[in-house]
Amino acid sequence: MERMELMVSSFTARLIQQISAHFEDDLQAWSRFSACTQDSWLPLLTTELKRCGFTFPLVPEASSIVYAELQANAPCTLLFYNHVPAFAPARWQLLSLFLWLRVFSLYTKLGRMSPVNVKWLLDSSTIADDTHLLQALEKLPQLIKADICLTDDTAGIGRLAGEAPLLATGLKGLLCVELHVQTGVRSLPSMHGAIAPNAAWRLLWALNRLKDEREDIQLDGFYETLEDLFVDDVARLPDRAVWFSRHWGVESLLGGLQGFQANYAHVLTPTCTINRISSGDGQALTIPAQAEATLDFHLVPGQKPAVVLEALQQHFKTEGFAEVEVSPLAQVQPCFTTPSHHLIERLRHATTLAYARETCVLPLALECKPIATLCALHTLPLACTALRIGEGEVSSAEMQAAMRQLVYFMESLV
Repeated sequence: MERMELMVSSFTARLIQQISAHFEDDLQAWSRFSACTQDSWLPLLTTELKRCGFTFPLVPEASSIVYAELQANAPCTLLFYNHVPAFAPARWQLLSLFLWLRVFSLYTKLGRMSPVNVKWLLDSSTIADDTHLLQALEKLPQLIKADICLTDDTAGIGRLAGEAPLLATGLKGLLCVELHVQTGVRSLPSMHGAIAPNAAWRLLWALNRLKDEREDIQLDGFYETLEDLFVDDVARLPDRAVWFSRHWGVESLLGGLQGFQANYAHVLTPTCTINRISSGDGQALTIPAQAEATLDFHLVPGQKPAVVLEALQQHFKTEGFAEVEVSPLAQVQPCFTTPSHHLIERLRHATTLAYARETCVLPLALECKPIATLCALHTLPLACTALRIGEGEVSSAEMQAAMRQLVYFMESLV
């Protein structure tokens, strides 16, 4: 890619110097923020946004959404999106949000207006489903009117990082479903097992038809619509197979994957995962009359949740399990932005400048986020940043680099 040079103004240099000079204050603020109880961090965040000049023009009916705006009469508008479950926020989800907010606090402290207009969407929903965002968009049509959406995937690709900083230009989609089998009105004594239908066995046999021993998903046409995505920078990722195996407490990754093959599968391969199986009332020596399971499919560009849902329902019928009821629980569209987009190129260069290392750009993040549907439907460019968390710790240098990254990017848009 042709190298892009960003002009660093004297004020930008001053901002960067201030990040270093006052970072101890940021660490103390982070200590207070991260120590908040589960029901107090969101009000504290709202207060800080107001202090930085953000307003809350409209309040969506969905209680899981907080929407704020910062009008700077600038030519460029950024949409910040953070999916942070209100009652169980992960440390990494709060940290990336906090660091972005500290950058705007720095502008306020120096008496300078933000160089970009900002729309900030805080999503505290507990499940990755797009319904609440689609409903909010009906009330807030201006929500999606931005030049690019920035979100964070520290908990995902942050684990893949080596020395190079990471960006991703797409998000995976999601289909989550509940399966239900009913073979009778009540459980029966297991002495009738030779003649009575068993809901648990029916469900297990149906599930067994979804994947083969090579982990290939057996739904008709499942892989036929996948888009070709760039993979060059995937080859630059370090081999994390041993670390993941040790961290998860497993002997090895699926199929003994390691190196490039493991990273390719992790980033670019759609999945089908059994989350839960249950049957009966928990009593021994019974034949359950009902059984349930939940599944999720992480999807990649070219796949649509509604199409996969229809294929799943048809698959059970074709395989002789028409009695399996399939109920969708959550759906999110995948989205992807080409890395040659001019704002992605600017962000890549800003990241390289902030970290003093060449940036690695991946086609997809690992986490699924509801904002992906809005980006896909409205062709809104998206980029995911990520802190390099490696073994699970974030250094002060990493936190400062993340703040510099945002400063360089926003200042490049003036």
